[in-house]
Amino acid sequence: MSDLDTTKLERDEGLGGPSDLQTLQEISRTILDSLDLKLMMEGILHKAAAIIGFDIGLICFVATLRQTLEIIAHRGFRDHENLTLYRQHMKEQSTAGVVDRVIATKEIRVVDLGQTEGIRTFKREAVRSLVIVPLRTDQDALGIMYLGSRQAKEFGPGQIRLLEAIGTQAGIAVQKARLFEAVERRAKEQEALNVIATATSQSLDLQELFEIAADKTVTVTERQRINFRLKDPLTGDVNLVAYRGFTEEEIAALRAITPHPMSDQVFASGKPLIINDHLAPGVPGLLVGTQSVAWIPVKAGAKVVGVLGISDDQSKPFTPNEVELLQAIGSVIGVAIENARLFEQTRKQAALLEQSNRAKDDLLAVMARQKEDLARLNAGLEREIAERGRARAEIAAKNRDLETLLYVTSHDLREPLRAIENFSRMVNDRYNDRLDEKGQDFLRRVIQGAQRLNRLLDDILTLSRSQRMGVPVEEVDGETIVSEALKRLEGKINATNAWIRVGKDFRGLRLDKTWATQAVYNLIANALKFTCDGEAPDVEIAPYRSQGPSSRIVGITVRDRGPGVAPEHAERIFQLFQRAVGREVEGTGAGLAIVRQIAERHGGSAWVEPRPGGGSEFIITFTQSGDLAGGASQ
Repeated sequence: MSDLDTTKLERDEGLGGPSDLQTLQEISRTILDSLDLKLMMEGILHKAAAIIGFDIGLICFVATLRQTLEIIAHRGFRDHENLTLYRQHMKEQSTAGVVDRVIATKEIRVVDLGQTEGIRTFKREAVRSLVIVPLRTDQDALGIMYLGSRQAKEFGPGQIRLLEAIGTQAGIAVQKARLFEAVERRAKEQEALNVIATATSQSLDLQELFEIAADKTVTVTERQRINFRLKDPLTGDVNLVAYRGFTEEEIAALRAITPHPMSDQVFASGKPLIINDHLAPGVPGLLVGTQSVAWIPVKAGAKVVGVLGISDDQSKPFTPNEVELLQAIGSVIGVAIENARLFEQTRKQAALLEQSNRAKDDLLAVMARQKEDLARLNAGLEREIAERGRARAEIAAKNRDLETLLYVTSHDLREPLRAIENFSRMVNDRYNDRLDEKGQDFLRRVIQGAQRLNRLLDDILTLSRSQRMGVPVEEVDGETIVSEALKRLEGKINATNAWIRVGKDFRGLRLDKTWATQAVYNLIANALKFTCDGEAPDVEIAPYRSQGPSSRIVGITVRDRGPGVAPEHAERIFQLFQRAVGREVEGTGAGLAIVRQIAERHGGSAWVEPRPGGGSEFIITFTQSGDLAGGASQ
């Protein structure tokens, strides 16, 4: 209420002085500044009680479905149990009569509790004088405000008019808040319908559709239990097809009620059936403990195809607005059911028509719908591809950061490692004769440890770089790869007197030459380390070409005559830092992990098999020239 409005009230109704007008203005600001009905009522009650000096106050709204009042705000109660007893007292004729007259006439009433029967709530609070003010609009009394004093009071005409004006303002506030709540509720209901419509439209499978609808309806309604009964269009049988919130025992009890009288009534009438107070335990179709239950027709047009059952153990009545929302949900689900059935029928007809080469127009209609579905799926796939692209970009950035960290770490570690190795060698060269055998052994271990750690840093950096290898664009003869790897291992081959045999016809490889050479180098170096006791390494390098459906996969095989790899270790040895042997065999545990990473970046793989006659065969494959598209990621 504006200042102009309060001035008009002063002129028309003869309100009191400036303090009364200030109170009305403050109440107006309370209404304008908030949409929270409870906060508004608490503010109005506080102002109304303070202006005349009341000890106790209570504001109640007329309930929508029940002939009672609901407490929204209170102040000054010494015993809060009296608030709990309030509704029970409202059922008494003497109390209800006074309140009903105030609501019916929309006129204020002053009650002397010393001379009035009933109204126990305020008598328990030792109230002597009570004013009952209607919260009114032009059409209705939306509630009442009790203002009481524990001392006897008399109220002048100006005070009565001020309280009437406050009651009018409070009624306007209630009306305003309820209008806002109605608009907000409608928006939420529409949003809920959109959610259910979208969810159910995503499935053309009836059972899946009901499962989706059950989940979404539970979320939207915030009720405890949901179940769907569906009528078979051919046999007319009604079956329980989906449910939420029931125990298995309760579902068994529901299935045992055949026929289900409440569902049959809804099928026959096409109208909702609501029970807001379960006062008759013997009513068929109700579970023990159910307080509020609704059976809603699930319609496709004017035809009832199913029934939606919603129930609650709490005393939470279904309001007309909620029933209206549930009917809309039933219609949305009904349309989805018919669409799913239509789709199923069309699919069967299309299969028959395709066999007999008839009714091509119907088949084209089905294909058109499938094309629309595919377009939606493609749109979703494009979004997923975009998300994966962003994810790959993030991973690439993290990999760059990791490589930088590895490089810095490796660089910073190498200097102290070189110092450890160099100084250890100097000690060994200069003071070896002063050390006993154990001291010399310790010194050798220090040197070997520094060398092994240096090799480990090299392997980790190699593995990191191999993960960023781009798509191979170079067609390379495999003999060149093998020859380069053998050249790098020439010193070790001579030192071990190894017997090396190289096959022919390594054609058809598209490789990153540098990385492929590294992989073959690792496999040959691995073969040189593993031999039978007292024998020189026996290594054979041959082209690999798979047979059967994957015959276009090519690669290189490295065979040795070592002790072989146990089946349980065949996969483990390709994992980083995992070895099938002890430290007595030189190695860092990263060589085969690098081999597999290089193979996968080429669109291939790497694995080990037993070699006939003893030993192992290590195979690395690459995508053949002309087949690389999609084989290796960038």
